[in-house]
Amino acid sequence: MLLYNMPDWLRILLVILTCASFAPQLYLLIARHGDASGLDLRYVLLNLAVATELFAISFLVIVNNIEPSDVFAHNPLRAGDWINLVNFGVIWVLWLVIFLIGVAYYSRENGRLVAVVVTAYISLLMISLVPVFADAIANGNAPAEPSNDRRWFGASSSGFIRST
Repeated sequence: MLLYNMPDWLRILLVILTCASFAPQLYLLIARHGDASGLDLRYVLLNLAVATELFAISFLVIVNNIEPSDVFAHNPLRAGDWINLVNFGVIWVLWLVIFLIGVAYYSRENGRLVAVVVTAYISLLMISLVPVFADAIANGNAPAEPSNDRRWFGASSSGFIRST
């Protein structure tokens, strides 16, 4: 499959515009000094889940590089692929900040909702991002040709991540 080669300067501009798009939300949450009224933690959780999964898939394909992919990233990797990873990472971090501010400032009357969304997100992290990071750490200096064990892990991780 042929990938469209977007210029790297445009990818960097999109990362900057992504940060700018989150600025009003973050400013409003911070300016309210401890008031997260009007923020639906379930909505934030779902957006954070999507951002987490996209970042996990990107990290799995680009950093772990278990199987060569020409669908999600170039083979061999190019600078644009790394910029895409940064973009997914920025989106994940910004949604995580909104989530953490929301959890910290959410009404204490709804403590059960806070516990449910925090538990749900921790569960999601345990099955998506933690295994991918653990594989990257454990096999950081692995040879270029991955072993069958790593291929199995990559296939099961990417299949599970894509199915959630």
